[in-house]
Amino acid sequence: MAMDNYGDAHRYFLQYITAKRILTASEVKSAYQFCCEKFNIGKSCDLKTFVMTINQHIAVMGLTIKKYAQEDFDNSTQCFLLMNTWNNEATRHASVFTDQELSYIRKLVDALVNSGGTISSTEATNLASHVVPKMKIADGEAFIDRLTKNRWLFKDADEQNVCLSPLAYAELQTYLEETYEDIIPKCVLCKLITFMGYGCPTCESRVHRMCAEIFWKEVNSPFCPQANCKASWNHLKVAPSKRLRS
Repeated sequence: MAMDNYGDAHRYFLQYITAKRILTASEVKSAYQFCCEKFNIGKSCDLKTFVMTINQHIAVMGLTIKKYAQEDFDNSTQCFLLMNTWNNEATRHASVFTDQELSYIRKLVDALVNSGGTISSTEATNLASHVVPKMKIADGEAFIDRLTKNRWLFKDADEQNVCLSPLAYAELQTYLEETYEDIIPKCVLCKLITFMGYGCPTCESRVHRMCAEIFWKEVNSPFCPQANCKASWNHLKVAPSKRLRS
């Protein structure tokens, strides 16, 4: 489908994902089917082409819809992100964040990276006193809530811990790779960042839980997916549903 075919169905879908920022694969499928029925575009446009048409239209605005792996404290699944693709010095200065908030984000990212991807909500809030210029703890707490509302951070069920969302990983990928180089763990299968994935005790490779579940769908003895390792992962077991458990 060419960009000329961009219409009301695409606009409706774009409005929906703009409001959510992150959609699971099932939510994307449901939204796509709803748009097809509501605007009578039928099956002549498959989901992949539908999203590509939207991406052609929004590229000039520095936006794109991208597939990513979502890992939080409870789940691992495929998701779709509406993310900013303008990641350079000019756009950083035009950020929606103040200099103080950007300082906070850098401190927060540094703490998360050096703590294996998660820190306590209390630790995240207390970072406010270390930013430049210093921020009140109450303002730090409010900023954490704002980042959570905007889907940059995820909290666990008890709201005691926080981690970066896939949206943050995607938009910060260049910054993370430039700043932390080799200490950023990436899935050996999809090559995207994973802190919460399974880890190999032999070679220290990591793999998204979702990628692992697909890779070992029909096996009973999981092993390292790194081609030059393939060590047996005795620390994992495959449940009857074929989903791995640690």
